[in-house]
Amino acid sequence: MSKKTDSNSYTMIFAIGMVLVVGSLLAYLASSLKPNIDENKRIEKQQNILYAMGVNENDASSASFVSTSVAGSEFKKYIKLNRNSSPP
Repeated sequence: MSKKTDSNSYTMIFAIGMVLVVGSLLAYLASSLKPNIDENKRIEKQQNILYAMGVNENDASSASFVSTSVAGSEFKKYIKLNRNSSPP
């Protein structure tokens, strides 16, 4: 009695099946998380601009960015956007 799992064809079919399942899962997750990723990129860009301007939450011994919860309001306070341009 031989096992069907010992053949090369079984291994190839299993590998192809796993690639399809994992690839589909990753594609779904990437597309469903796209809005969150874009928002995080926007906030990070605002934090970098504020930090370059010297607006940060530093004390004498550390260098840190403005927190994500206040980055938007601080950005609006210091940066005036053109109506024709989109925010970063």
